[in-house]
Amino acid sequence: MTWRTPPSLKWLIDKRSRLSGMVEQLESRQAFLKEQFELIDVDINKLRQQLSSLDQTFLLHEIQVDPNGLRTIVPHRNLRLVPHGQMTRAICRILRHHEGWASTTQIAEKIAEQLSIPMDKETSAYIHIAVCEGHQPREQTRPRKCQCPNALNRHRRCHKSHRN
Repeated sequence: MTWRTPPSLKWLIDKRSRLSGMVEQLESRQAFLKEQFELIDVDINKLRQQLSSLDQTFLLHEIQVDPNGLRTIVPHRNLRLVPHGQMTRAICRILRHHEGWASTTQIAEKIAEQLSIPMDKETSAYIHIAVCEGHQPREQTRPRKCQCPNALNRHRRCHKSHRN
């Protein structure tokens, strides 16, 4: 004779299994984050040592500078994928040598190939944005000048009334 598991017990078993899975997932994430925090602590300690060395160097100069009074400069978090201007040159080179119509995806793949960049989702999105928005000829990106006599001709109302 087989037993049928009551729905309430089945729900409890299922709930416990899901919670156990969530605990395992969070524990593995916690272990990873602990390693990351330890690496960050090491980096912070190195930077603090460099700061104290610079503070000691300030004391050696004739002109006294209070290092605590200096403002901090926070570095950029998002580094460029390629050096400044290289993306524009790559896009223009591809468009010059490409015959006929080319999709954004085709251009992005050729850019990644030319610049030896491994394509993943983030890289693909970066290149797509660069191709679609950032690198259009200036005539297309500049707003059309309004010829109306209104002195404040840059208002949206003015441009809406003069659009063709």
